[in-house]
Amino acid sequence: MHWENTLNKKGFSIVGVPTSERTKKQANDLGITTKGIDEVDRIDWTIDGADQIDQNCQGIKGGGGAHLWEKIVAINSNRNMWLGSFLLCTVPWYVIIIMR
Repeated sequence: MHWENTLNKKGFSIVGVPTSERTKKQANDLGITTKGIDEVDRIDWTIDGADQIDQNCQGIKGGGGAHLWEKIVAINSNRNMWLGSFLLCTVPWYVIIIMR
């Protein structure tokens, strides 16, 4: 993959710690190496989707089947990023919330 070659040339590598079998399969299908949380020394970033974001950029997470694993991975991460969108005056706004 082009993006993976670019990252590798710059000294970066991506190893995913998936929170569900579905996410693991999607990552592997994209060529992303995956490991369990007990197989990594540290997690630099957690990137997760927010189910809802209000006008004050408050993120709301749902309670899906992977919710517990999402919390476990997030609390063990150096940084967390939520990706989401909300409608404001029928115009879509995309929001990225980064937490340390």
